[in-house]
Amino acid sequence: MPPSLGQLIFGFFDDWYYQKPRAYWRAVLGLIASVDRDMAVAVMVRLFFTPLYGDYSGIGRVVGPLFRLLRIIAGMFIYLLILLVGTVFFLIFIVLPALAFTLVLLSL
Repeated sequence: MPPSLGQLIFGFFDDWYYQKPRAYWRAVLGLIASVDRDMAVAVMVRLFFTPLYGDYSGIGRVVGPLFRLLRIIAGMFIYLLILLVGTVFFLIFIVLPALAFTLVLLSL
């Protein structure tokens, strides 16, 4: 027996506004985790005061935190950029059905 109109409408809203956003944000957070494997921001924060490459000379103690600080700032900028772009695409995705419905109604 084919689904009723109510079941189709409820299924659409359930899929579009509940299931897809969860999958979308899971993918965005997965992308951030993937980028973190390259940027290693969490590792840079944890090892912030440890000299790079085990260089415990004066220069190594100065350069290490500066280098790590730059990597932390760059990583946070990239994370913020991913979140901003992800939010814009998400808002477009959420508004799309209402926009299509409005355009159909205006064309009548």
